Amino acid sequence: MAEALTTQEELAVEEFLSEVRSREHPHSAALVSQPTAVKFLMARKFDVSRAIDLFQAYKNTRIKEGIFNINPEEEPLRSELLSGKFTVLVRRVCVCVRVFFRKM
Repeated sequence: MAEALTTQEELAVEEFLSEVRSREHPHSAALVSQPTAVKFLMARKFDVSRAIDLFQAYKNTRIKEGIFNINPEEEPLRSELLSGKFTVLVRRVCVCVRVFFRKM
């Protein structure tokens, strides 16, 4: 069972949620939940600014990879992730750069 948050940690959660929600589109369906806020804050030892930076990087990566509409907390993805029986596929992108050298 998870430990209860301290008063200071609860205040950090409130600050995190307030800041993240103020940056979201007003009609966004993907508002951040309290458990999600706690996860990001725990990853950064309850340093709110660092947790917000981590969340923004996470959000940007989801947008870049085209997975922003996938919610890992909803079925069927949730049960798949909890089972631990999945394969991580790495998408590789080949960037070819041509360099022309002039003889001098």
